[in-house]
Amino acid sequence: MLCRAVDNQDNIGICLDTGHLHIAEGDPYDFIMQADTYLKAVHIHDNHGEIINAESKYCDDWHIMPFDGGSIKWDRLRRGLCEANYGGLFSYELSNSGIPMEIKRLQATYLLQVYHTYFAF
Repeated sequence: MLCRAVDNQDNIGICLDTGHLHIAEGDPYDFIMQADTYLKAVHIHDNHGEIINAESKYCDDWHIMPFDGGSIKWDRLRRGLCEANYGGLFSYELSNSGIPMEIKRLQATYLLQVYHTYFAF
């Protein structure tokens, strides 16, 4: 792994972006196991893992909330995080720039509940 080639390994880490991994057809559990202690951040959003235009390799990274219609295998992510005893950074990314603030507040409440119910251990 490239991280092991760095002289001072205290200064390097990996961020798992769930949406990008899904588009690349990667498995969250396998990624976490390979990243091992180098996993320092998890960036959560969902999509359908689709490449829209095969010629240009344009991908459709929807940045939707987990459990809201995408196809990421959240159970594989959760299993990996649990087994790795992950305690690093955790963030969500949504495409909601045109959504009214009242709805964004509801989304934030939902995402906090998802974290406490499904990802906090």
